[in-house]
Amino acid sequence: MTAVEKIVERIELDAQAEAKAIIAEAEEKALKIKFDSKNDATVAAEGFKAKADKKAERIVAAAESAANLTVRNELLYKRREEIEKTLIELEQYLKSLPEKKYFDKLMLLAVNSANGKEGILYMNSFDLQRAPETFKEILSSKGITVSKEPDDSISGGFILKYEDIEINEDFSALIADKKEQLEDIINSCLF
Repeated sequence: MTAVEKIVERIELDAQAEAKAIIAEAEEKALKIKFDSKNDATVAAEGFKAKADKKAERIVAAAESAANLTVRNELLYKRREEIEKTLIELEQYLKSLPEKKYFDKLMLLAVNSANGKEGILYMNSFDLQRAPETFKEILSSKGITVSKEPDDSISGGFILKYEDIEINEDFSALIADKKEQLEDIINSCLF
């Protein structure tokens, strides 16, 4: 082998070694880039997942809140419905009391409403026809005269008039007047 051949061979060997070193360094850089890219993608994916999880939690919380509100509103509606039904049944109960109990209740209301002056008590035609004489006599002793003219705007109970003062003891008016208190009582009993 000649000196020129040895020099060329040495140059070729050095070039091959340098090429191998360059290739190894490139492969190492490529692996690092691939590893870094994979890590960056994992970090980005975790970030996207965390954001998606938070958004899903907010959506679920909003849906639960809306569902709870709907259930609460429906329960309140049903309570109101039951309370109204009970108040209607209360009025029907009062109107359907046996005659003696019915007029005992009216007597109590009238005596409690009496103010010592001369008054006129109005009832509907049904109650006026069935009113016992003792009822009329006791009221008369308290200064209250039972009108012979019916007032069929009264559903049950009576209206007591003292000149320009009118005391409405119609059952529907009494229930309407005491509605809040009755609702509280019914609410505590039913619920």
